[in-house]
Amino acid sequence: MLPFAVLGGASLAVTVVLTARFAHPYWATLLFLVLQPIPILAVGAFAYAKAPQHPTARRLLLGGSLYAVSLGLESVLGLASTAGRHPFAGFWVVDLIDTTVDIVAILFVVRFFALFPDGRFGRHYERIVLGGLWVLALVPLAIVLAGPTLAFPQSVLLSPPKVLTPVAVGWMAPVGAFARGLYQARIQLLLVGLILLLIRFRRSSIEQRQQIKWVL
Repeated sequence: MLPFAVLGGASLAVTVVLTARFAHPYWATLLFLVLQPIPILAVGAFAYAKAPQHPTARRLLLGGSLYAVSLGLESVLGLASTAGRHPFAGFWVVDLIDTTVDIVAILFVVRFFALFPDGRFGRHYERIVLGGLWVLALVPLAIVLAGPTLAFPQSVLLSPPKVLTPVAVGWMAPVGAFARGLYQARIQLLLVGLILLLIRFRRSSIEQRQQIKWVL
């Protein structure tokens, strides 16, 4: 897990540097980084340092690290698409990796909430729901194949360019709008984790309820 933490920290550093070239106003981007991804990664690293074998600590660190990596990749795309630059040859590949990492990070955070505090499955329905959500990791690929344009996380690149996907498959075009809608609503997936956490709260012991209250 340590390599993920290092990669996440390096990605945030890249984000801070590169967004200075295209983010306007830059202070708003810095404020966003200070209030969201940096604390998530820091808390995840701290929790992992205290309990490296605990599933909850590992999920939080992994989710925070992947989120940071996504921001770093988005910053690269942002720099490459500003100032009149033409997207480089593998632009769509980096975008696909970026959007996939972004949604996978969210899925890990969903698991963090849903299985808090012990990080282990307690009911069969938790496995079914959380396992089924992994299908959403294929949404970015569906967007690239359906076209006509690429999707962006829009976390630091708030006004992304319209870049055509070079690998669009004609018969998948009808899927594009649906897949794009799913991706744009990806943050709403956190509600799934919170709902499962509330259900877990209702059937938990008094001790576990006190722990769950920390995140509710």
